[in-house]
Amino acid sequence: MTQSIETGLNQKMKIVVVDDDALVLRVHAEMLKSMGYVPFTFESPEDALKYLREYRKHVSMVISDYRMPEMNGLEFIGKFRDFDSHTPATILTAFASEVDKKIAENCNVKVIHKPIRMHVLGKHVESSLSKMKQLISTC
Repeated sequence: MTQSIETGLNQKMKIVVVDDDALVLRVHAEMLKSMGYVPFTFESPEDALKYLREYRKHVSMVISDYRMPEMNGLEFIGKFRDFDSHTPATILTAFASEVDKKIAENCNVKVIHKPIRMHVLGKHVESSLSKMKQLISTC
């Protein structure tokens, strides 16, 4: 697990990032850090789930790869949804055609094609978090 120590406007916005490819994980974490978010990275979806069960109230968003050896990204998000149905979740994948759209919709997860440019990731994260804030403020 990696944690950013950078400060910024989004410092308190903690984002869990899961990808079995350490290089891709590091790149996505650096992108998020440069935007002021605090990424917590995991190469294992099981390790991410353990963390999320304990600290989900402190996590603003979850981003996951789709193809991973332990379980795919939808399975991971599905297990996450068993105990958290509201936190924004996104799957980044080079294999979007493999992702079952109905299951993704049922799990309330957005699927985005990768590789992803930093400005696209930034807009998506900002939009997801903004929608969540609006939802919370209307309740």
